[in-house]
Amino acid sequence: VRKDIPPNGRIYLEILKIPALKGRHWDIVAPEVIEKVMRILTDAVGHPDPFADEKNRLNNTLMDQYPFFQNLVEQSSYPLYTAVKLAITGNAIDFMVPEVMADIEKTIREKLDAPLPYESFCAFKEKLEVSKQILYFADNAGEVVLDRLLIETIRRRYDPEIIFVVRSVPTLNDVTLKDISSVGINEVARVIENGTNGPLPGTILNRCSAEIRELAEQADLIISKGGGNYDSLGEEKDYQDKITYMLLSKCYPYDRDFGVNRFQPILAGVSSSS
Repeated sequence: VRKDIPPNGRIYLEILKIPALKGRHWDIVAPEVIEKVMRILTDAVGHPDPFADEKNRLNNTLMDQYPFFQNLVEQSSYPLYTAVKLAITGNAIDFMVPEVMADIEKTIREKLDAPLPYESFCAFKEKLEVSKQILYFADNAGEVVLDRLLIETIRRRYDPEIIFVVRSVPTLNDVTLKDISSVGINEVARVIENGTNGPLPGTILNRCSAEIRELAEQADLIISKGGGNYDSLGEEKDYQDKITYMLLSKCYPYDRDFGVNRFQPILAGVSSSS
C-alpha cells in the first residue's frame, strides 16, 4: 500500500478487495457483504459499535415523540392499521438514507400519508387472529420505538406471545440488547439476541442460535422488519408461508420485487411478494 494514501483511502482499498464487490461470490446476500465492510470499519476505528452514540440519539428522539405517536394510534378509527403504518414508516429512520434523516418527525408524518394496500393489511390481520406465537425480527434504532407501539397494539387486541429478536453483534444502526434498554420493549415482549457471531445486518437462520431456529419452527407468524432482514430471510424458502415483511422501498430492487414506488410502505407475505 502506498504510504501517501490517507487512512480513509486505505479503508476504501480494503473494502474494494471484497470478492463480491469484484463480481465474484454471487451466492451471498447483501447483508453478508455489509458484514465484511463492517469488520473492516470496526477494525479501522478500534470500536466494536462505532454508531452507538447515533443509535442512542435516535432512540431518545423517538421516545420524546412517543406520546404523539401513541395518541395517533389511540385516536385512530382503526388503531391496528395505524400502528402497522407507523411501524413500517419507522423504517425510514436509517442513516444509510440521509435524505430522510434531516427531520425525522416530518419524515414520518409525510410517509404516513403513503397508501398501504388494504388487502395486504387484511391478510396480515388474518394471520394475527390465529397466531399464538410471533417471532419479530427487529431492524433499526429509533424504528424500534414504533415497533414497541405496534406490539402493544397487537397484544391489546390478540394477546399472543411475542419474541423480539435483536442483533447479538452491533452492525450499522441495527438494535442490540444494549440499544433497547431505554425504549421499553422488554415490557411488552420477550427480548432475545439472534446468536449470530458477526456484524450481519440481516437474519440467516443457520447462523442464528439453536433457540432462534427452534422458535422459527414453532412460530405461527414471523415479522421481518427492514431491508436487511428481507434480503436474507427472503432466501429462507421453508419459512415464506409464515413471514410477513415490513419495510419501506428504499431501492430499485425493492420497487421491482414489490411493485411499488420509491419510499412506499411494504406489507407483504409470500403471496404478494413472489
